[in-house]
Amino acid sequence: ERVFRRRVELVSGPTALGHLVFSEQLVHATGEIGRQRIRAWRARSAGFVRTCLDALAAAGRLRHGLTADALVSVVQGQVLGFVVERAIVDPSEPTLETRIDEAWATLRLLILEPDGR
Repeated sequence: ERVFRRRVELVSGPTALGHLVFSEQLVHATGEIGRQRIRAWRARSAGFVRTCLDALAAAGRLRHGLTADALVSVVQGQVLGFVVERAIVDPSEPTLETRIDEAWATLRLLILEPDGR
């Protein structure tokens, strides 16, 4: 949960880091060396998420029948959703913290065994 929350806060924060890091324009604008660095960063990011999910699986907390490999894109996708949301959310909508709470509650239902926290 802490990993998910921290990642969402990072990509949703006032610096717009998420828009920059996940922007395909950045990939195209940085040349081949920049592309390689961005791809490597993205791969490390997905690898870190996979490591966290593997730890849940090893502890018997990952929902039965699901694999860490299958869930990496689900978790990453949920985080990326906040990148897009940042550009379109109405200020009168629920706060970022509320939206993070709701997203985590959904992920928790999906990825953790029912007695998992």
